[in-house]
Amino acid sequence: MQTNSANDSYPYNDDLLRTPADQQHARDTYGTIAFALIFPALVECHDRADAVANGEKRRIRRRGLASVALVTCAILLASLAPYIPEGLRELPYAPHAIGLLSALLGIAGGVIALRNSTTTWLEHRLVTEGLRQFHFCMLIRLAPDLLLAARSGDHAEFERKRKIEFEGFCRNLIARKASVLASLTREREVSKELRIDPSPASKALADANGAILLKAYRDLRILRQCQYADHKLADDTRLLSRMPRQQLRVLTALGASCVALLLSAHIISALLLGNELDRWVQLAAIWIAIGALALRVIEEGLKPRAEIERYRHYQSTTYRILERFDRGDVEARLQAAEQLEQAAFDEMTIFLRAQKEARFVM
Repeated sequence: MQTNSANDSYPYNDDLLRTPADQQHARDTYGTIAFALIFPALVECHDRADAVANGEKRRIRRRGLASVALVTCAILLASLAPYIPEGLRELPYAPHAIGLLSALLGIAGGVIALRNSTTTWLEHRLVTEGLRQFHFCMLIRLAPDLLLAARSGDHAEFERKRKIEFEGFCRNLIARKASVLASLTREREVSKELRIDPSPASKALADANGAILLKAYRDLRILRQCQYADHKLADDTRLLSRMPRQQLRVLTALGASCVALLLSAHIISALLLGNELDRWVQLAAIWIAIGALALRVIEEGLKPRAEIERYRHYQSTTYRILERFDRGDVEARLQAAEQLEQAAFDEMTIFLRAQKEARFVM
């Protein structure tokens, strides 16, 4: 699965040949079959859904973090109530001001959390990955027509059949994305909505153009999926990173710091027992514990551990498929292609289910 990301140098979605430079490179590399790799209608549909998905993901993350921040501030303020100086307690409404502000912040954070739905994001991400899979499956399913068009130079019949398949796919997935998403995220049995059997007769791929088509599938589909998994498991040094390893590293370090500070606060409190400063040390311990809870909620919303495990599994799967593809004959390569599409579908399903369950709720 490939998703776009701001401030990231990784060439997302270049497997779909979205840019003129990518398209020219495909013509230079794959020659007579390059026309089938370029699908403007699908790219246009993909880019619309991708823009919505990326925007919704950013909105969800921003709102989730805002919700955690507001509720955390509400709890911190509420814990201050016993520490209001005596002078302020005598002022009209002063004793209630902190409580009222705490309640308002808590309500605001709760409302944001309840309204922070992932549905739109996941529906459009389902569309983008479904379109990607459709594009590469069509290269294999329509291989006999594609290779005939490559030999004759007449692409009309291939494009007509691909258009019919694309229109049917749009009706079955894009127009029904809400129900498909519900099926994939709720049912125990994996839906077959997006499965496309990429297994035409192997003899259609036995000539030189067939070898080029299989090379294009390897380079743009299998290898790109391997490279994407590598990218998502790469190390990153940014504090506010989108990479799951760095997210987990930062959250783990902050959590460990909270534990160390909390232990220190308890030790200091024991040493200051009976001293006036002890009550402030106890307040600090409460605030540190609240901070640790906020970090745990953020981790639950981002789910970096689950992301790492998902990408590790997908990485090992795609590299095994790549090795099988490179060592096999035409029939074995078709079987490897089918396995790759199944693995991509399963990986997407796991992603959709995990993110549907993710919550920034404190």
